Amino acid sequence: MKEIFKIECMRAFRNKKFLLMALAGCLIALLDLVGTSWLGGAIDLAQCAEKIEPGYTNVFESNAVVTSLYFWMPNHGDVSKYYYVYKVLIPVMAAIPYGSSYVEDKRSGLINQLILRCKNKKDYYITKFIVTFINGGTIAAIPIVASLIISMCVAPWGIPVYSVSFYSVGKRAVFAELFYKHPELYVIIYIIYVFILFGLLNCLCLTVGFFEENKYAVILVPFLVYYGSSFIMKYLFGSTASLMTTSGMMLLYKDIAVYVAVQIFIVFVVDLLFFMKIKKDVI
Repeated sequence: MKEIFKIECMRAFRNKKFLLMALAGCLIALLDLVGTSWLGGAIDLAQCAEKIEPGYTNVFESNAVVTSLYFWMPNHGDVSKYYYVYKVLIPVMAAIPYGSSYVEDKRSGLINQLILRCKNKKDYYITKFIVTFINGGTIAAIPIVASLIISMCVAPWGIPVYSVSFYSVGKRAVFAELFYKHPELYVIIYIIYVFILFGLLNCLCLTVGFFEENKYAVILVPFLVYYGSSFIMKYLFGSTASLMTTSGMMLLYKDIAVYVAVQIFIVFVVDLLFFMKIKKDVI
């Protein structure tokens, strides 16, 4: 299994599409900072503070007022058109590098050669599932991590203060207490959440590849499920507990967390249907 895993990882991460999507994600993170009013607003605030009271600590030096998390892309929410673009396109971006690989393997006949390299037929499918999950989660997490790094170049790390209303994490949000006490742990959980969500959505490409051989249609499936969740939850149940809305964990509220968890679990169950192919695919 180690050999096939190595081969699939090279195919997933050492290709132009992965590099292109990763760079696109980093560009979105950069534009989110320099292309919105957040940076200019912070600069104005710093200048005003110095003019009003010369002895006042510059906001860029005070971790009690403005921290790097203030500039972090998820904190901007849909107010930032760049974050909105990220939130809408990321399921497709995550699927482009490797989501259609199973369909391409079948069409080209490469699946036969790869399975022959495995000691057990199921090793190919397990490896394909794991690598697809990791690849999709990585593409989704890169812009979030890149935005955090860029933000830390602008302002120092510090403990956010709820009373200044600079941050999008309200009291209703999950892990709100953690955000205002241990922001480093919150950030880690946030990135893991994004990684898992879009990793599982990306694995839907494998299940759909069981009966659909058009790779472009397969790549669009995670987006359709992602956007469809928004339509179903909003118009049928009148709830904001859609995967699209809560893909930013700052908008994942405690009272809707169960509904989001159920949707993620359903996606996971559908992903597992991919393993039905172990018996039905014949070399």
